[in-house]
Amino acid sequence: MKPTLLLFFILPAFYIHAQTSVHGKLLDKDTELPVIYANVTVIASDRTMLGAVSDEEGRFSIARVPPGNYTLTVNFMGYREVQKPLRVDGKNSNVGTIYLEEQVENLEEVVVKSSRPAVQYKVDRQIINAEAFPAANVAIDLMENVPSVSVDVEGNIKYRGDGTFRVFINGHPVANGVEKLRQIPSSQIERIEIITNPPAQYASEGTAGIIQVILKKNRMQGYAINANTYANSRGAVQGYFSIDKKSEKSGWYINTNGGHSVWSNFKLQQVQTVMEDGVPYRTRLNQRYSNGADRMYVEAGFNHDITDKDYIDMAVHINPFKMKNFRTIRGNVSAGPLTETGALQAAEIYRLRSSGFEKFHYIGGTLNYEHYFKTDKSHKISAYADVSYYLSPYEEQQKDRKLYTDSVSAVGYEGFENKELVLDSKINYTLPLSEKSSLETGMEIEVHQIPLLGNENGTFDAGGNLVPYSGQRTAQTVDFRRNIYSGYATFKSGIGLLEYQLGLRVENTYTKTDYSYHTPGGESFFVPGTDKFTQLFPTVHLLYNISEQTQLVGNYSRRIDRPGYWQLTPYRRYQSVTAYFEGNPDIRPSYINAYEVGFKQNWSNKNYLSIQLFHRAGTNVINNINTSDAGGLLLIKPHNVGTSKSTGIEIMGNYKPAEWWETNLSTSLFDYRLHIDFENEQQTRKQFNYEFKWNNTLSLPHGFILKYNMNYNSPVQEVQGTREGYLNSSASLQKAVADDRWTFTVGAYNLLGTAKYDYNTTGEGFSNNQTYNYDTFAFLKVAFKLDNQQ
Repeated sequence: MKPTLLLFFILPAFYIHAQTSVHGKLLDKDTELPVIYANVTVIASDRTMLGAVSDEEGRFSIARVPPGNYTLTVNFMGYREVQKPLRVDGKNSNVGTIYLEEQVENLEEVVVKSSRPAVQYKVDRQIINAEAFPAANVAIDLMENVPSVSVDVEGNIKYRGDGTFRVFINGHPVANGVEKLRQIPSSQIERIEIITNPPAQYASEGTAGIIQVILKKNRMQGYAINANTYANSRGAVQGYFSIDKKSEKSGWYINTNGGHSVWSNFKLQQVQTVMEDGVPYRTRLNQRYSNGADRMYVEAGFNHDITDKDYIDMAVHINPFKMKNFRTIRGNVSAGPLTETGALQAAEIYRLRSSGFEKFHYIGGTLNYEHYFKTDKSHKISAYADVSYYLSPYEEQQKDRKLYTDSVSAVGYEGFENKELVLDSKINYTLPLSEKSSLETGMEIEVHQIPLLGNENGTFDAGGNLVPYSGQRTAQTVDFRRNIYSGYATFKSGIGLLEYQLGLRVENTYTKTDYSYHTPGGESFFVPGTDKFTQLFPTVHLLYNISEQTQLVGNYSRRIDRPGYWQLTPYRRYQSVTAYFEGNPDIRPSYINAYEVGFKQNWSNKNYLSIQLFHRAGTNVINNINTSDAGGLLLIKPHNVGTSKSTGIEIMGNYKPAEWWETNLSTSLFDYRLHIDFENEQQTRKQFNYEFKWNNTLSLPHGFILKYNMNYNSPVQEVQGTREGYLNSSASLQKAVADDRWTFTVGAYNLLGTAKYDYNTTGEGFSNNQTYNYDTFAFLKVAFKLDNQQ
């Protein structure tokens, strides 16, 4: 599909004359962020009532309001109710912007400041309010509190079995999403939204949907200074500082964060057995694993209201020096063939001292322009661009030092990536057709290219230089490029109490993975690799407002998971003393059709209950497959292994047993089936999953706030392996002083010491049994804020 054909999606639609309506916009008074899904009603003297729910931008519109006198009422959990008289004279009534204030109640010695629930279930998304989890340090820490979401030791995020997410920040996709979630301080985040069936204006990447990070944004006049520091018993020390200034028409900000972070510390016991020429070869490891990062990030931005109808926002971000992700392993290893009695013979015994790193150095920027055709901002066009580029080559290394009683050797690999460029550009047009109907169209171009990436395996000499293995391919490099051209259209309207949105997105994908290498004999080979395809991705969203407090919702979307470049590169890479990893240029994208039906009931005082039924059907599911290799090692390689189905129910409730205690409980129960059709194997692996998250907030005397969170991760079933379920818990105590300018938080993770599990993998000719045991750690966070905003 040529990009010019995408113009089809931005043709103007016909205009329908507006009917009598009441419309406006809702904002949080403190943050000036939109208040979404609030209930807005107009009540006549005879108690006749009409209403609407605010949208993602805080806008609301109540159609077909007869002339007369009314009381306009706005209700939303955690905010004071707003009531104001309203006169409708037969013309459209714009009530402007209504600011909502948070509730604050005094109960003898206990001061209760109302806040949003820790986790909320909205019409089409789950919302994690960052302020409700002071124990979280960065964005990925917040993901542990999302129903059906699990985060593994490598930071990979899975949803309802095998789904993958695409990460967005403030409505726009970002590359290296997990890396971004590890970088963004939680104090910089307003909320995180989990959108499992996104509408068509969002990129279709991610079979589980999207994770959208909404950053705090100052639109109030004046200045604001925020700073915090964080330290924990694992050795992490980090800091964040920002200054934000806003005048009537312009604003600017600078923020920076950095330091030494430790993502995980755990003990790992591993027993791997691989059959080689009919003889079992066993490797036993007892090790302590740690990984984290040393980094610094600086961002500066500027925004300006060019006119009353034109707005521009731009930002530049940079790593002042190379950022470094690190991992270290300390342990003991014994390896060798087994005798008939199960004893090691000719055993290789050594102490393992392993170190690895990835170093990278980015610069990038964003530019956003919006033009409004109407003062209510419902008719608009916007353009957006985001670009990032390597300032210096990406470096990667893994070095495993083996300390024998009489000698030392070192093995591993080195990798590199040069001139990586990531670009996302988008134009979007929204046309109101009537008070209930609108058409949104647009097109998007995503470019990701790494002209040169490569890898070498070998031994390290006394000077620390890598000496490639003899008898293997050398000078292995790949030229990677992926371009995605997209066009989309969504139509939103309503009939009575039913609101609906229909969308269609078309994406044309071009992927290149040209592979070059030298044979052991010195010959040069070039293996071209290209893949082109075009796919349609329909979406349907339905909302039925039974009453102000009761809603039914149904939605559907089709989504895709394209293999990452590291999965496609065909060269073999050393991974550890027990395994190698090899990419697979033949794997195909996986697809999923996702269906959801939900019910939500709100009550007063922030109490609510939501129930969601879901079914997900995936094809071309991508899993890593282990096979036995020479030297008692395993070879890990991604493959399309078959189809999957997840069917279940998710229940979430928020309840305030007392004014000083708020509790949020969510549970997910679903049947996961993986139908394997790979090589000569055809079978179905079944797993019933049960997970829960329980979050508690207690407002104690003298302004102390206690948070206690607990989550249980269900056992996991994969193509070749199983992981046991495990329980994790955390607690924190928070106190604000000096008119809330200073906030002190202390807490701990893995309080009960239950974050531990077995992960067992078996296949033809091998078995691999691993036991993970995570450390308990404590932390301290100190935050400061100063502003004169008004």
